[in-house]
Amino acid sequence: MPLVPEHGFLPDLDRLSPSSSGGRPSCGSTTRTTPPGGGAPEFFRRALELSAEYGFWLASDEAYSEIYFDDPPPGALQFGLEGLVVFNTLSKRSAMTGYRSGLIAGDPGLVRLLRKVRPSQGVATPAFIMEAAIEAWSDEEHVAGQRRIYREKREALLPVLRRAGIEIGGSAATFYLYLRSPRD
Repeated sequence: MPLVPEHGFLPDLDRLSPSSSGGRPSCGSTTRTTPPGGGAPEFFRRALELSAEYGFWLASDEAYSEIYFDDPPPGALQFGLEGLVVFNTLSKRSAMTGYRSGLIAGDPGLVRLLRKVRPSQGVATPAFIMEAAIEAWSDEEHVAGQRRIYREKREALLPVLRRAGIEIGGSAATFYLYLRSPRD
């Protein structure tokens, strides 16, 4: 489903119907309203309702969940477990891109299915990376430090862009900005 700028760059869930998946269960995918960043509690509630009603699984990519500038955004798990899996990673929260350490949480039955598939996908993680990942997942102080760095860079850049007449198209969270491009 296309992302709709008028809905905060979220899909229009009112367009979803049993016929949109050919009457078969399918896997829906949500975002933490990335590109613009931030939370979407009403979206999560409605998506989980539709998941239960139409029998599809819902996957929420929450890789950017800990990069925010105001209040922490809600995560999909706050609204239910049934039919839902959430993915997260150290890539964003800990600036550990390339370490390939992440997590899957949610509906126990879906997590069990994914655990069966995972061993045949990817490669074994070296012990030194697993040890670094354990430290990173166990420490929230460095995550607050990452947010502070991203905030400082953002606060330095935004006034420069605005003085140049560049309009920000979205970014209530995350470490990047979406700029509106001129039509001409």
